[in-house]
Amino acid sequence: MTIKIKSKGLNGRRTIARTLHRNPKQNGIFEIIVRAKEVELTEKLREAVMRKIGRARQYAPRAFRARVPIERDNVKPTKDQFRVSVRYEIPGWDIFAEHRAEEPLAALDLVSEKIERRLRKRKTARLASRLGRKARACRIADFCGLHEPYPERS
Repeated sequence: MTIKIKSKGLNGRRTIARTLHRNPKQNGIFEIIVRAKEVELTEKLREAVMRKIGRARQYAPRAFRARVPIERDNVKPTKDQFRVSVRYEIPGWDIFAEHRAEEPLAALDLVSEKIERRLRKRKTARLASRLGRKARACRIADFCGLHEPYPERS
């Protein structure tokens, strides 16, 4: 189920789009808030944000909100005039990533890769800390096909 809300800011140049996702496989509602400042928030851009940022939720199913401001810093076309940042709000410390590029979609692609990499690293570290040393040694033994944790050198 998806609920879409669009509104214009006070100055008329900032557009805000909110989308609420309810996925029965994952816990609760996930809200993606997109703010565009000095950038036209087209349907293509909004859908790309929802697809790319929503995809990263598989690494943090307890996340409840993602804030995505898209800003244009320079009026003249330059190498890095568009800035896209993502703040994933999860229990504990939030995960933040930012990137600048010539086009907003290019910056969105790169920042989504960054945020996925950081969330994947966090999930791997949490799973490793839960398993502990004995579980890792048993997995290595299972992989080697031996009953001893480490194979003997010959």
